[in-house]
Amino acid sequence: LTALVHAVVDHPEFYNPQHFRAKVKTPWEFVVSALRVTDAEVERPLQLFRALALMGQPLYGCDVPTGWSDRADAWLDPGAMAFRWEFAAQIADGKLKGVKIPAAFYNRCLRNSRPEEWAGQLALHVIPGGIGEVTEQALQKVLQDYLGGKKAKRSGPVVGDVAPQLVALLLGSPEFQRQ
Repeated sequence: LTALVHAVVDHPEFYNPQHFRAKVKTPWEFVVSALRVTDAEVERPLQLFRALALMGQPLYGCDVPTGWSDRADAWLDPGAMAFRWEFAAQIADGKLKGVKIPAAFYNRCLRNSRPEEWAGQLALHVIPGGIGEVTEQALQKVLQDYLGGKKAKRSGPVVGDVAPQLVALLLGSPEFQRQ
């Protein structure tokens, strides 16, 4: 095994930039990583099992003995992506029964930052490997709409305001879908 690991790690293809973030998360990996990165508290996991089934990977429901596919085309069709985006919105908005992102997550991410920095601070916590230009533009649009409105008169980050919208965008972003 040692020789095998050395052969893989020493091979130039191992470091080829085109392989960085080249794999797509399965629904299971997507759900688990969304829960972990947001410190979500799960009281009723049945809602998560239902979400996994809707995304095409029901718990213990693989029909073939070879296991679930590890290819992107199995998980990225428009229907499956719609369920991922819905899951991201529900978990961020606190609308998935039995699953809650605690206020402590937002407080930790947004502590000592100005409202103009919230998108960047959340992005650092949710996708530490960085986000692309399209995701950045979407985050800034939501943030600017928020800052231009009446809600911006409040001081300090408020969980019920723009932060959950930003987290939903990050969880649903192409960057978060990648391993």
